[in-house]
Amino acid sequence: MFARVSQRVVEAFAPAPRKAGIGMPSIVGEGLHIEGDLLTAGDVQIDGRVEGEVRGRIVTVGATGRVIGGIAADEAVIGGSVSGGIAARSVVLTGTATVDGSIRQERLSIEAGATSSGDVERLDALHPNPRRLTDAGVP
Repeated sequence: MFARVSQRVVEAFAPAPRKAGIGMPSIVGEGLHIEGDLLTAGDVQIDGRVEGEVRGRIVTVGATGRVIGGIAADEAVIGGSVSGGIAARSVVLTGTATVDGSIRQERLSIEAGATSSGDVERLDALHPNPRRLTDAGVP
């Protein structure tokens, strides 16, 4: 009798299995330098330096982060430096952000103090029904 109750209790409080691409973000820590593309179906936090293309569901470049290359994401939150294009459904430039390249987005938020040099275009103006962000100009 107690074995059955215990089994039910264990099943009730067991953690749900994680879905692919959801969970903890991949982290490029401060002081880490990656040369090459960084591609993930999940989230990525960049506090170090990446020289190459970065693709992910949510790409966050922290205040100490630097990306030399393009970013393609559903959501891009930039607090550091990006030298290259950004294509995302939602782009947030925090007050510490510096972007040198084009920004293609559906929604854009720019905080006071952020700097950007390059074209800014809406994705829906480029492609009324974009299937892939790469169609917007980020290889």
